[in-house]
Amino acid sequence: MEWDVYEQACCQSVDLNHHLFDTLYHSVALQYSDTLFITADTQYFRNAAKLGQLIE
Repeated sequence: MEWDVYEQACCQSVDLNHHLFDTLYHSVALQYSDTLFITADTQYFRNAAKLGQLIE
């Protein structure tokens, strides 16, 4: 599972044009249906909200 999360995070990083740190944490949250990634990064939130499981 670890490599799946890392691969997803790398793809999100490229697709969203955002650094890997936020996409990695968000990818972990996306692996579990009852988990949310909380971000204070407004730009990331706007770009990644469509993926779900994300609150600002």
